[in-house]
Amino acid sequence: GEDTLSLHDALPISAIPKTQGQLAELLWQNAGCPQPTIAQATDAAAAARWCVEQGYLEEDFAPEKYVPKYKVIRILKQAKSAT
Repeated sequence: GEDTLSLHDALPISAIPKTQGQLAELLWQNAGCPQPTIAQATDAAAAARWCVEQGYLEEDFAPEKYVPKYKVIRILKQAKSAT
């Protein structure tokens, strides 16, 4: 249906995030780099904190932790519906 989001539609194949850090930065940048409620020292940390605050990623965020493609799709759909 129209509400189906495929990774190929959303991103070039080379840009599909493989880690939580990559996914956090993609979501954060697509949202316009909003600042989280708790200030962070780096953009990567701000992206991670903001994604946790939005409920896209868990509190146990680890930048190098692998994210399966099905989770990337679910989180991208969640973020798309929030806009």
